[in-house]
Amino acid sequence: MLATHPNYPERLDVPKLLTDGSNLSREEKKKLVAEYLSKRPEYTDYTVLSNEHTWADRYNVSFDELKSRKVWINNKLVPLYKTGIRFVNNRPITPVLTGLTGRGMLGRFGPNHAADPIVTRYNPVTKDLEFVAGLRSDTNEDLWCIPGGMVDEGEPVSTTLRREFMEEAAKTCREDVLDDIFVDGDVLYAGPTYGDPRTTDQAWIETYVVHYHIDDYLANLLPLSHQEGENKKVEWISCDATNLYGDHKKFIKMAKSNQEYKEYKTIGGQILSISCGIIITLLIAYWFR
Repeated sequence: MLATHPNYPERLDVPKLLTDGSNLSREEKKKLVAEYLSKRPEYTDYTVLSNEHTWADRYNVSFDELKSRKVWINNKLVPLYKTGIRFVNNRPITPVLTGLTGRGMLGRFGPNHAADPIVTRYNPVTKDLEFVAGLRSDTNEDLWCIPGGMVDEGEPVSTTLRREFMEEAAKTCREDVLDDIFVDGDVLYAGPTYGDPRTTDQAWIETYVVHYHIDDYLANLLPLSHQEGENKKVEWISCDATNLYGDHKKFIKMAKSNQEYKEYKTIGGQILSISCGIIITLLIAYWFR
């Protein structure tokens, strides 16, 4: 079963026969679907309902507006009406069954856009690859997360990456240090993150994940601080940590692989350069022997 937010009611167990591709007859599948739809709980948090004229959808948001909302496909934003995502009662349906309907803690029907900046360094003592992580305040167990957040209306995702990192993990950091950190990132992923505990059958998160690796000098200029209400503390933790929030373990694994690949290319280039130098030297020596 999908992990769930502590504010949510217990999710309905999704019948395995609906997800494993079994050869059910049309009538059998129709019966299972009807049973699932009638039994799943519905939940929309009061924070969403009380903000329907600010950051959350109005309940009567139009179908025309919803069908034009965009999801990430192959690193491009594509309107819902150009995808295979289904609509039921003029509402987009999450492509995975979650055992819960309503919007939960998410403001928008369908895709809710987020950005996740992964900032890494090598620990100067252990040499372990680490990332800046926040210990979430809204989970029953201790779970670390990437300090990201939701994209504001009309905000470029590059701005969200920097803003959310500063707000959640480095609010006293100098602007010039942030300039150096966020100058040249590697996009690791752009798409849905259905493993987020806030996901429902009517609302999910689409995230944009970018990796920034910094050296010891820059890491020492980065003061870490937590954001009240969002996380309990912020620390550098190992990229091998397992108690991570939602799909963040998958994204951190991507960042680690990305860093290893970049170092492999660097070493390979150095070896190639040295080898070419040796070969040229030998050729010159042979020519003038």
